[in-house]
Amino acid sequence: MAAACGDGGTIIPALQELAELTGARALPPPSVEFARAALSREFGFITGSSEAIFAIGRSAGWLAHAIEEYGAGGRASPGFRYAGVPPLER
Repeated sequence: MAAACGDGGTIIPALQELAELTGARALPPPSVEFARAALSREFGFITGSSEAIFAIGRSAGWLAHAIEEYGAGGRASPGFRYAGVPPLER
């Protein structure tokens, strides 16, 4: 993918080097959010557009989970329960 992004900037080679270094040291790879921010800078996205792209993608994921749960007739993962302090009564 990085090769298809062009060769005029400095972010893509830096991302490639970072991925190689983290792989060589058995560290987790850079996150999707890191890549989104780096590509936004590389391609000169206007301020805020990167966050909008993230929000649209996250919303699509939430909708996919809701559709999955709706089709299953309930929660897709019923084993998870809130274990925190109960909310205050109003």
